[in-house]
Amino acid sequence: MHGMHSAVRTMVPTPRALEIQAEVGDLDRRVRSVFAPVSMPDPADLDRTFTILSSDMLIAAVGPDLLRRLATEAPAVRGPLTARADPVRRPAA
Repeated sequence: MHGMHSAVRTMVPTPRALEIQAEVGDLDRRVRSVFAPVSMPDPADLDRTFTILSSDMLIAAVGPDLLRRLATEAPAVRGPLTARADPVRRPAA
């Protein structure tokens, strides 16, 4: 056996489990660090260009506030807001 074995209602590690315990712990820490969430970037440090394609109604509703907020919080983020009558392409019937 390589893992645990039962000893009267208690789990006791096998000699092999004790032998690899440190290595498995290290692997566990490394795997967790690979899959850990990446920290969010600071908007003030972003230098990006985006194109936002949306309906004219949505752009009218959120565009001015979005542009004002970007100018304040992320001054190097640029991007046109492009309105289309029908921004979602629908498959032909």
